[in-house]
Amino acid sequence: MIFSKPTKYGAGIEIYGDYQDLNNLRQTILDLSDSPALIDGADEFVLGLAYEVRHAYEGARETSTVSLPGMPPTSYFHFKTLWPIFLMQVALLRWSAAYQPTNKEHQSNLYRLEACTDESLQSFDPFIARRCTEWLASFQGLRRGYLFQFISECTYAYIRGKPSCSTSASSAFCSFAMLSSISTSFGT
Repeated sequence: MIFSKPTKYGAGIEIYGDYQDLNNLRQTILDLSDSPALIDGADEFVLGLAYEVRHAYEGARETSTVSLPGMPPTSYFHFKTLWPIFLMQVALLRWSAAYQPTNKEHQSNLYRLEACTDESLQSFDPFIARRCTEWLASFQGLRRGYLFQFISECTYAYIRGKPSCSTSASSAFCSFAMLSSISTSFGT
């Protein structure tokens, strides 16, 4: 089972899963990254998520023992990533799936990632969760140019913490605001 929670101060998300679940998720990401919809290095940007997932299930990231009701304790692997990066990766994966054949495994993994996103955001800030969910649902892809520079700048500004982004609750909002401006910046 894949599940998530927001990071301690809401700067990002922690994704948890056992070996098989994360391996399955990685395969979905690899399959969907080979898409004509992902232009100008967006495929490599999405592969960054596959990289984190692989390193998690190989044990190169964090591990935890989780006891779920009625189940024996299980080792879960997990990794952390920042919201500006993760939200764009999830949006690009869903966008990619719209332009190529997918199977039930692909769709279930995409829905699981989207559910993890929503659940983690809801537990941290319901207002931002609604806004980010709407943004993900209306994502219309990217035009050519500047993806990496733009995401890098958003992430740097997010980590640096502009004065308007100084509190943890407003950090999630700033993440959403930066990603929302992508539509304007790329003219979509």
